[in-house]
Amino acid sequence: MKSLLLTGTLLLSTLGLAADQPQIKNAKIEQRSASAGLEQQVRAVGGTAWIGYSVPVIAGDHNMCCYGWHDGQNQNCCGGCGLEKKSSFFEGKADCQQGQLEAAKVFLVFMRVSQGQLEKVRMFSTDCQIDAGGMTVYWLSEVKPTESVAYLAKLAESSTNQGRKDELVDGSIAAIAMHEEGSADQALAKLMTTGHSEHVMEQATFWAGNARGSRGYEIIAAELERNSDGRFRKHAVFALSQNSDPRAQKKLIDMARHDSNSETRGESLFWLAQAAGNKVAGVINAAIEDDPNTDVKKKAVFALSQLPEDEGVPLLISQAEKNANPVVRKEAMFWLGQSDDKRAIDFITSILER
Repeated sequence: MKSLLLTGTLLLSTLGLAADQPQIKNAKIEQRSASAGLEQQVRAVGGTAWIGYSVPVIAGDHNMCCYGWHDGQNQNCCGGCGLEKKSSFFEGKADCQQGQLEAAKVFLVFMRVSQGQLEKVRMFSTDCQIDAGGMTVYWLSEVKPTESVAYLAKLAESSTNQGRKDELVDGSIAAIAMHEEGSADQALAKLMTTGHSEHVMEQATFWAGNARGSRGYEIIAAELERNSDGRFRKHAVFALSQNSDPRAQKKLIDMARHDSNSETRGESLFWLAQAAGNKVAGVINAAIEDDPNTDVKKKAVFALSQLPEDEGVPLLISQAEKNANPVVRKEAMFWLGQSDDKRAIDFITSILER
């Protein structure tokens, strides 16, 4: 009986360990505990290797893997990623997830270290198959989510990069956003302030809007109340257009109508057209008629051209034919000329025949 009990205990331990590990191949895996601290374990790794761990993921549909084209079809699902390879990355709901009964509760964070220096951070969902390319992977157990957020935020804040893609900084910010841990909200809010480089601010704002739903909306909306920096407001408009909270669209409409910055009003109109279609046609037309800034009027006309053709083309024709402002008429004609819709062609032809 004692022998059977020991065997059962070992089996349960093995099963628990396997559940915590990623689907990984071509790897020399070493198990380590991070109970004494995540940063301490990262610093202890020498040579060139990858460090990986899992933490609870924020609620939502998340598929973090690589994709490519095969036989003319986009494969953004059920594939895999090479840790050492550059490949197109996909984050969001994928077709193959539709049959899943339950969303994953954790996601995977990987860090590449070389000669004591961290070089990049990557994130994956648990169903993404990972090829380590023969590298050593130190798999850490007992990583505390609060320590993970704090360490990743420290990496993001270490950036001196003012505008270029940075695989360490960008990966750290994206990974922070995927944490279910509440301190991720505060970390992103801090990173999107103007005390950081514009690139860091842009990445933090985007991921807050894209990944964190209502929590992300509230972070961005709060920063908009106190931050008049035009660069931030431009990034915030795009982030809100990617946000799932219904308040985000209302905020964009309010900014399109009332923001004191003309560039922000124009950006809001453009992304409203992309995100909401004919629901915001009235807002766009109102901007054409009422906004005092000519550039905003031009952006509003362009926004009409981004609506589905069944909605946008008639509105462009109406502006080209009836608007009293010659700049608006000229812009409307230009965008009608970019369309292959028969109504646009017929209208332009009728103008030439007059």
